Amino acid sequence: MQSDRSQFYSWGVESNQKLYCRSCGNFTLVPPDHERIRQVDFGEIFWAVSGRCAFYFENKEWILRPDQVWYYPPGSYHRFQPLDTFHYCWFTIAGENAGDFFRILNIKPGLN
Repeated sequence: MQSDRSQFYSWGVESNQKLYCRSCGNFTLVPPDHERIRQVDFGEIFWAVSGRCAFYFENKEWILRPDQVWYYPPGSYHRFQPLDTFHYCWFTIAGENAGDFFRILNIKPGLN
């Protein structure tokens, strides 16, 4: 099996909007494939459909499994590595109020 990044939707950068959906998708990563480490200016949540993935935040590692949600707040470094075939969905919110959106929903950085 190969990694699949074919299902995603992107609405691009709307810098004049204070809050907007930037993108969402449904990916499968197969080790040793992984996403590149990068710092982002949007908030992003991930939820596992199947498999496991190691997520890193503030020099700690957490394992995301099905029925769990991971949240990276705006300004954070995204670093995650699948431990086995990892099928997941993701959703990004951007704009200056992106962090407020997740706070209002009581979604805290890290594992939820």
